[in-house]
Amino acid sequence: MTARNIARPKHGNQISCTESAYTQNRRTRLRDNEWERSSRKDVCLKSLNNSKDIKREILEEVKNQHKLGGDSAIAIYGITENPKDGNYMMVMEYAKQGSLRKLLDSRYDELDWTSKIANLYYIAVGLKTIHEAKLVHKEFHSGNIVNQNMFNSYITDF
Repeated sequence: MTARNIARPKHGNQISCTESAYTQNRRTRLRDNEWERSSRKDVCLKSLNNSKDIKREILEEVKNQHKLGGDSAIAIYGITENPKDGNYMMVMEYAKQGSLRKLLDSRYDELDWTSKIANLYYIAVGLKTIHEAKLVHKEFHSGNIVNQNMFNSYITDF
């Protein structure tokens, strides 16, 4: 992973999320034994504060996010260690619109009823998926719902 353009962290209760860009190491076969790296992706580096000694709950969060990522929860690509402080970070899909809270604060007037209902639908589907996996979201609020666009919400931090 090659990190570039790392933005200033945004701090939450126990995490900080930093936007970064990286090139996946995965390769895609084109034709006649020619290989090419997959395209650059924007990711969120979610810092797991106080995680120098990795604990079971941190591994559970990574496992759960990976298990549900992409369907109703934001995708996780892996885990890495912050060389500056030794804490672990989850490498996650970057939600361009940020949290639902941020989206509602900054672009509420641009959201039509179709977008609002679509957001509610995807939130309900996400909660259903989490509960069907026998998981419980212990801190569910608009800051833990992120949006790729104006109408598609994903749940995170469970």
